[in-house]
Amino acid sequence: MKLFYSLLMLTWFGLQTSACSSPPPDPQLELHPAYTIVDQGTQSGLTLTKQLLIGNAADWQELWGVHQSNRRPPRLLPPIDFSKDMLIAVFLGEQPTGGHRVTIHDLVKTPTHLQVNIKIAAPDKDAMVTMALTQPYVIIKTLRTNLPVQFELYTADQ
Repeated sequence: MKLFYSLLMLTWFGLQTSACSSPPPDPQLELHPAYTIVDQGTQSGLTLTKQLLIGNAADWQELWGVHQSNRRPPRLLPPIDFSKDMLIAVFLGEQPTGGHRVTIHDLVKTPTHLQVNIKIAAPDKDAMVTMALTQPYVIIKTLRTNLPVQFELYTADQ
């Protein structure tokens, strides 16, 4: 009888221990890596269309300096831990009016690359917009990867 209770307790302890272990990673989360927006808006010092991958502090500081060049006062450089994170920046270039937007729709991790799906929106032809030059942009932070990064652009009506 003592052996029976010992085996019962050992089995119960094993069940309790396995119930506390962490669940396996969610494959959907691995397919769509998480990201956070570092900066987004319509006024940047970059006037050319660019999609950039920033993986070190020196490149980040240089990009931020150009990006903030027309802001008064310029904002402080957001700190990024490049040992575990990287930045993806998309600049839509100079636009003739307001109403233009660029967003990151999704990140998709494949066995061969990380795909950045970029959504671009322009104002409707009849929309009332500001008559000012704009430079829409978005900068995101995500976990560092060694995979090549590919950018996929599509418009809001696609």
